[in-house]
Amino acid sequence: MAARPAVPVDGAWAKLRGAWSGGKKVGKANDDAAVDETDYGVDERRGWLIGLAWIVACAVDVVPLYYMIRRPTAILDFSLTLNFLHLLVTCYYAKSFPTSLFFWVVQALGAILMIVVGEQLCVKREMSSDLDVWSQDETLELTERERTTT
Repeated sequence: MAARPAVPVDGAWAKLRGAWSGGKKVGKANDDAAVDETDYGVDERRGWLIGLAWIVACAVDVVPLYYMIRRPTAILDFSLTLNFLHLLVTCYYAKSFPTSLFFWVVQALGAILMIVVGEQLCVKREMSSDLDVWSQDETLELTERERTTT
């Protein structure tokens, strides 16, 4: 997910080449051998951890969706809106459109998780609510009608 830097690495930016965390350089490219242009010394586990963090964030997003959105049919709209806003922020930050298949798979899995779990919880809430189909007044009216018709 973090395959390319957000800034060009030519000239003065070349000293920023490598993987940085908390202001410290934690990885660097091998300058002795021929280095591929896309190799910035980023650990492969980093992408998997970012993907896992996004899936966990989508699972946590189900809770506000459950309490704020009352209708199960609106969960789809709000979940996809959250993912679309994430896409806009990602494009703005990276200054490019995400082309990684891994990014799109993680986004799809997160959206599916939010939609399915959110709708199931909302449907369960609707089904468990106490719906009184027959009230005492309707029962009395029914019995009075039956007496008058017979």
